[in-house]
Amino acid sequence: MKFKQYLVESEKITIYHGGSTLIKDINPKFMMLDIANSQEGIGIYFSSVLDVAQSYGKNVVQAKVSPKDFIESRKPFSKLKNGIKLLEYLNQKDQEDFYYLITDYGFEIPEPEDIEDYHIQELYNKLKNEEIRNISIELSQYTSPVYVAEAWRKYIPYIGLKNSKLNYYIVIKDIKLEPYKG
Repeated sequence: MKFKQYLVESEKITIYHGGSTLIKDINPKFMMLDIANSQEGIGIYFSSVLDVAQSYGKNVVQAKVSPKDFIESRKPFSKLKNGIKLLEYLNQKDQEDFYYLITDYGFEIPEPEDIEDYHIQELYNKLKNEEIRNISIELSQYTSPVYVAEAWRKYIPYIGLKNSKLNYYIVIKDIKLEPYKG
């Protein structure tokens, strides 16, 4: 499933990202570089408040988005449609690192290639009440933010996460960014 924007232009807001360098696109390689500042999940962080973005750096980009295209970062993982498909994808992309994740949750599996569909279902059942933000961070730490972003784009019907009306965390890379010209 690819993300499709169904909303009219009037429902969109402008959000801003500031930094020491001007970003040109949403690059999953840069998600999670600063784990201490990634409390709300993976993504490139934006704010609907220009001053907040400018406090992170003079190079500011903007994007037009609809808040309806984001899911609350503190909702349970079970509210994220296709969460099991996301886990299956990560197992396919990086079976060895996914193996470490699943065995850290108490599964006794001899080798990475021994992971079965029912193991992934059981892992999902263990994760389903955890907050989406925490699961996205954990999955990125065990596998890769690039793989999580790929799986997100393929299976999750949201641009990314939000934690209020002010903060947005874009995961998919198809968002058009423009330099803020003030």
